[in-house]
Amino acid sequence: MRWWLSLVLLLGLAPLAICWGLWALFALLALLPPRKIAAGKGERKIDILIPAHNERLLLPRLLESLTGQTAAGLSRRGQTLVIADHCSDDTATLARAGGATVLERNSGPRGKPAALRDGIALLQGAAPDHAIVIIDADCTVTGNLLESLAGALDAGHRVAQAAYILDAGPVVAGQKLHTPALIAFALKNLIRPKGMGRIGLPTQLFGTGMCFHPEVLGKISFADHLTEDLKISHDLLLAGIGPRFLPEAVVRSPLPEERSAMTTQKLRWETGQVQTWAKLPGMLVRLVARGHWRSAVSLVDWSAPPVALAVGGWLVLAGVATGLAAAGWVPWAVLLPFAVTLCLLVGYIILGTLQIAGAAAVVSLFVAVPRFLLWKIALYVRMISGRGAKTWDRTPRGSAAESAAAASPPVVEQGKS
Repeated sequence: MRWWLSLVLLLGLAPLAICWGLWALFALLALLPPRKIAAGKGERKIDILIPAHNERLLLPRLLESLTGQTAAGLSRRGQTLVIADHCSDDTATLARAGGATVLERNSGPRGKPAALRDGIALLQGAAPDHAIVIIDADCTVTGNLLESLAGALDAGHRVAQAAYILDAGPVVAGQKLHTPALIAFALKNLIRPKGMGRIGLPTQLFGTGMCFHPEVLGKISFADHLTEDLKISHDLLLAGIGPRFLPEAVVRSPLPEERSAMTTQKLRWETGQVQTWAKLPGMLVRLVARGHWRSAVSLVDWSAPPVALAVGGWLVLAGVATGLAAAGWVPWAVLLPFAVTLCLLVGYIILGTLQIAGAAAVVSLFVAVPRFLLWKIALYVRMISGRGAKTWDRTPRGSAAESAAAASPPVVEQGKS
């Protein structure tokens, strides 16, 4: 027996055990009712900033859903500003018809970060005391969004994040890749933040449905990063600001129809995440040194590798451990922590999926997992070979999917957690 080999294996397993253990805990906590925000009285208006690039089909749905806000929410609504960013369609005309103010950008860098910088500068110049909520043009929102955001601001939270959910819609429903993609997205953007919120952990920002107190906007920058929302989340943690998750308010967006569009979206998200990993050890040390333990735990969760990539790492380590045990170099007992760690992941997925879509979805999810993993492996090959995303681009969704979404009525009912 070579004890040091067992130690190396367990050290390699430790990051996965920590992350999957936290996820299982968060899925359990998500079963509990969300923490209530104490009712407050405030009058601060909330401006709505909508970056849009060729969104003539979906933007009207968002503007319509914003008119369906509760009376308390409408009383706090400020200006609605649409940034028509290098559009070649009638996005700007439709935005004005929907009652929004429009800034047309036809020069300068194209993309969401640049559009946000110009939009924020314009809004703050007009009303520097207003909060700003950013909503992507392809989304719809529940009727309690502005009311929930206003309540969070009144309670003293300087940044708030609504739940963000992807919808398959009538065109893509039932396609084999979409079931695991939708559930994986909801596990990360709904179940884990909901559980984290139960114990006061900051939530990561999701890029849409995020609201900022005016004092916070001066502490962050909307840089040209593949995942600007993750970078802003890191900046806020280091500034001692923990975003509050609002599970009762929901922002929805259609899932891309084609596999190629899903690949484009995932490449951008996961390439951007990988690019932040080099800075994570230093950030973690700084947070711990300042005594910001909750922020440190959140950073660990946000920095966890995607499930498919982590499962690949687990399989490699488990295979090595099995081979070494068969050769007599390590005891067979070393495989027990591997089994426990895998059970934590499976428990997290089952608990979360039950909350998202019910028992029937659990079966369909695990049936679709092999195909999903193969797709993710191909995606990682592209990343490693240098063919990953290099700039921010709008995710193509396919005209059929967008047309079907545009024909569907917007979601304006009260949000559900």
